[in-house]
Order: sequence, then C-alpha cells, then structure tokens
Amino acid sequence: MVFNLTPPLSICKTVACSWKENVLYNFNGGSDGYGLGGLVWDQQANLYASRPYGGSADYGVVDQFTKVGNSWTATPIHTFTGQPDGARPNKDLITDSSGNIFGTTSSGGLYGLGTVCELSYVGGQWVETILYNFENNTDCDGECPAAGVTMDSAGNLYGTAATSSSPNCSGWSVFELARSGESYT
Repeated sequence: MVFNLTPPLSICKTVACSWKENVLYNFNGGSDGYGLGGLVWDQQANLYASRPYGGSADYGVVDQFTKVGNSWTATPIHTFTGQPDGARPNKDLITDSSGNIFGTTSSGGLYGLGTVCELSYVGGQWVETILYNFENNTDCDGECPAAGVTMDSAGNLYGTAATSSSPNCSGWSVFELARSGESYT
C-alpha cells in the first residue's frame, strides 16, 4: 500500500503519541505490481513507484499516482518485459527538473544483467529509453545493480553494480553515465 502519516494536532511530549495513517492506495498485485518499492515526487505533485514484480510478464512496473479530489489513482506507466528493456526495477527512482524518471533494473536488458533506464513523457505517453546495458565485460562495468542512481547538477548519473561473475573483476563497481546533450556515455 501507499500511505502517509500525519502527526497529532497537539504537541506530544512522549514517544507514545499516535500518528494517523492515511491509506492512499492499495495495490491489487496485478498490473499495478507488487513487492517493495520506494516513492518519488515530481514537480506536479504526482508520486511514482517502481515495483519489482507484476505487470503483464511479471517483470515489474513503474506506477504513477495522481491525486483526484481526496483520493489517489494508480496508473502503470511502464511495464518491463525482460529483454531487451530490463526486469525487476529497483525501488530507488529519481526525477529531474523536466519530469523525466531515472532508475535501474537488477536484471534483463540486452545481456540479462540489468539496465539504467529513463522514462520520459513524450507526445502524451511515457517512453522508456535504455541509457546503459550492463554486461560485466573486461572493463568491469558491473552487473545487476541493487540500487538506483543519483544525479549531479550537470545531469550525470552515478550508481553501483556488482562485478562478481567476471573472472577479471570481483566486488562492486561505481559507475558514471556522463550526459552529453540528450545522450549518456
């Protein structure tokens, strides 16, 4: 479920103060996904969550939550298909000032080892762009990222990925996807 907590109206001087839980949305476990997922806001006060399971192929979804009156509505904006677009999105999504959503998948993609992806609202629909496919090659680029990415002020993306299956690499890699215009290197 998606919920918020509100503090009591009066000042509380003990740890036993009761906060009020408001359920914003209950997942049905189908097209809207299931499994742990984090939340991120956009500048229009919409919420987004990635869910590692669910969707038509059970590879995970990204949902948009929009407030209409006093209730919230969930709309799946992207359903992952495994290969070539990624599977099992990690819970850590971020948004940029243009409303684009960035995240990682822990599997799927061209090599089955995960992706860094971007969702953009273009022409009235959400479009996924794969920014990077992990392949854990001899450069030790990593595989199966376990968390999302972070972005600096220039729009470069940073994250971590495991490197355990390559004979030349072990442990974790820290990666940077440098922004060059509208693409990443």
